[in-house]
Amino acid sequence: MSKSKKSKKSNEPRPLDPGQFYRWSEGWKYFGYKSTQLDEKIKSGEIPAPISLSDSGRAKGWYGRHIIAWQAEREAAAAIAWQAKREAAAAKAAA
Repeated sequence: MSKSKKSKKSNEPRPLDPGQFYRWSEGWKYFGYKSTQLDEKIKSGEIPAPISLSDSGRAKGWYGRHIIAWQAEREAAAAIAWQAKREAAAAKAAA
């Protein structure tokens, strides 16, 4: 008897397609915040506001290019903060 292989679903996220429209309900996957915090971050301008698909429709979301740009900005800000901490630690160690 041969054992059947179960297919394993990958937990790895798929790469974002810059031209694909991602719905608001999926925003937490890409921005890392659940709905309440996502709303707060949008209102404060920390996350780009979602776009309406139509004038009268309820469907809102972001194009992949907007999510990718936001993620790149966050990554750059984290790198700058990390470098500043590193330099401060080196200056403290040298003193």
